[in-house]
Amino acid sequence: MASWSELPEDLLALVFASIFFPLERACFEAVCHSWRSAVRPPARKLPWIVLPKGAFMTPSDRTLHLIDSY
Repeated sequence: MASWSELPEDLLALVFASIFFPLERACFEAVCHSWRSAVRPPARKLPWIVLPKGAFMTPSDRTLHLIDSY
């Protein structure tokens, strides 16, 4: 017998799209992690890390950028 958490993501997305009320959407997302991850986009990674004294770092390649103050 298959588990509810093993439903295909495309099917879960269709079901979620047909739910209009916020409380019902919250209940849908509370069923399990796979249901929640099927309807939530992946977290965006910020392109910069702000460092002290006007410096920024790009996390992907760890490049340090210094901002000159005038």
